[in-house]
Amino acid sequence: MQKNKRVKSLIKGLLGLFRLRLIDPYEVFFDVPSHTFYPIVSKSGCTSLKKFLIEKYHPNSGLGFPEIHQIDPSGLTNGNLERHIFYTKSAYLRFSSHKQMNLTIRNPAMRFFSCYTDLKKEKNTLYEHPSGLDWLVKTNRNDTIETFLKRVCATPDYLADRHFRSQTFYFPKNFERHLKGFKIEILKDSDSPWRTNNHILHGDIKLNTNPEKATETDIDYIRNNKGFQKRYKRDIELFNSISSK
Repeated sequence: MQKNKRVKSLIKGLLGLFRLRLIDPYEVFFDVPSHTFYPIVSKSGCTSLKKFLIEKYHPNSGLGFPEIHQIDPSGLTNGNLERHIFYTKSAYLRFSSHKQMNLTIRNPAMRFFSCYTDLKKEKNTLYEHPSGLDWLVKTNRNDTIETFLKRVCATPDYLADRHFRSQTFYFPKNFERHLKGFKIEILKDSDSPWRTNNHILHGDIKLNTNPEKATETDIDYIRNNKGFQKRYKRDIELFNSISSK
């Protein structure tokens, strides 16, 4: 059984290497009544976002991490909320055509540090889902932040695990031409962007957060690293443009 799983994961890896299939797919939650889709961006409040959307139709569902990432919201919400997975950019573009997109992004340096913290704590196993390549692409909790950053910077988005893939992977160049409209908000430590006139996330605003906070030294190192600046150039530009408004 284990051998069969590894063979399947190697096939997925080869398909990804030749750009025929993403190692880690696009994931979106689609709010059917409003014709609005929400890209699920790991390390940018994705657990809280899913909870917010589910509770819009199923208040006090009680779902949390990690089970909320394993359920189909359609059955809980009478079909009002759908989960969609896309293994190619073309499929993602077809789905998004003439729909409203609401995208939540996070400070790129803070997001990277959160991913690194997960690595150190062995909280999230990179490449475990859905590719199953974690047995081949191993990460080491003893890696320094410099070592991990070099590895991430050498990995293009189409081969990247969702926890460190660019946030703008969900908002490629000229993507707005395909959309009916879009809204981009920033995830902040002090508040939740997922608010409407009659609905707010129940309970804790942030779920699955790391208690360890990045120091200014940590963030300055990441932010000023040339490799990081190149790897996440569009993320940084988008974050800065939204922050300045």
